[in-house]
Amino acid sequence: MLKSLLTFTVSLLAAAQMAGAAPRMLPLAAEGNEARLCTADRSYCSGLIAPDVLELSYSGQSVRITGLPLRPGETAEADASILELSPGHVLAGVIIAQDEGMDYGRFRRRDLLLWDVNLTDGTIVGPVFDFPVHGLVNTEFDCRNWPAEGRPECRTEYEFNTRFDLARAETGGYPVLTYSTAAVMTPAGASREYGWSTSDVLIGADVMGMDQACTFRRSLVWNPLSGRYVIDAPMPDCDQYLERHLLPRRGGTEVREVWMRPATEGELRRYISPETQARNAAALKAPRYELGWIYNEMFSGNDIVLLRVSDGGRCEGADCDLHFFATGNCVDASLCTTRWLESRRGNRVYTTHLPEAPLSTACPQSQVLIPVGQDQGQYCLTNKGLQHDAAFPADFVQRFPKE
Repeated sequence: MLKSLLTFTVSLLAAAQMAGAAPRMLPLAAEGNEARLCTADRSYCSGLIAPDVLELSYSGQSVRITGLPLRPGETAEADASILELSPGHVLAGVIIAQDEGMDYGRFRRRDLLLWDVNLTDGTIVGPVFDFPVHGLVNTEFDCRNWPAEGRPECRTEYEFNTRFDLARAETGGYPVLTYSTAAVMTPAGASREYGWSTSDVLIGADVMGMDQACTFRRSLVWNPLSGRYVIDAPMPDCDQYLERHLLPRRGGTEVREVWMRPATEGELRRYISPETQARNAAALKAPRYELGWIYNEMFSGNDIVLLRVSDGGRCEGADCDLHFFATGNCVDASLCTTRWLESRRGNRVYTTHLPEAPLSTACPQSQVLIPVGQDQGQYCLTNKGLQHDAAFPADFVQRFPKE
């Protein structure tokens, strides 16, 4: 079975190997019983000094990233690598860990969050990078569609691993990264959604199988306007490795909820004015701000931030604020577009790929769904904003959460 959480391998191309200027990946390790992780020469160190506070140090100077975006049940640990852009200027962060039970088994996920930190002047920006790096799902006694002669415990395992490589330096010193994945299942042909397909494997064979759809390679490029890394093509549907609860689906259509996490203090300052925060504090018992990204730059020319404002994470009456912020993508000059901001009222936001009836097929690559709330409907993402395309199918809405 594959055994990795996250492996960084440096493979700088010759064009990036300029004298003293090329970014480099520095491994961190603990010494003895120390909680901190440090480079071999101890010039850089990283460690948690509280469950939601990361401290980074460089040559005697230190900064703290406070308020790590942890959801209930999650824990953080210092990432075991630092990407040095220049002396004292790094991309560094944490692994967010989620381990919990689920129907018929156990779920484990790890996400890497990196901040842009200049330890020479104390500047902290981010997170600028937020991607899943590991998923592991073990199930047993889930015997849907298993052959009668199969094992009575019906055990399956789904594992998703990743590797990030430095490819080359560009865009003002921020390197291009490659994101490579390997997804396997045991036995081959297993599916959390449909049970066990026996079309390609021998019934009863207890062998590991590679999932070709979720074994892929992408490039991650720095976007100077949004101030974060963006992916060069949409991610495939790998929810059975990375999500505790699978959404109800229909054959041929992928419906995914936009993954949200608590917004950091820096992100709140960037997207929500102090006046708006004060109004929310007066109107809501426990204002909660969550942020997610819709990587849509290949279609509308925008990278879209979704900010959800709720009362303690609940949307009673489906009455949450959903704010869409579009930032122009100027990694490729031909895709540069004007920014836009639009707000809607609803509970959650979903995206689809190649929608089929009863959903609208008018925008197959860039459709957004709001199933419940005042602005319930289907929307197309365009370079000018959200275009209302159709009402939400009444029978289909029953599949989605009401809050």
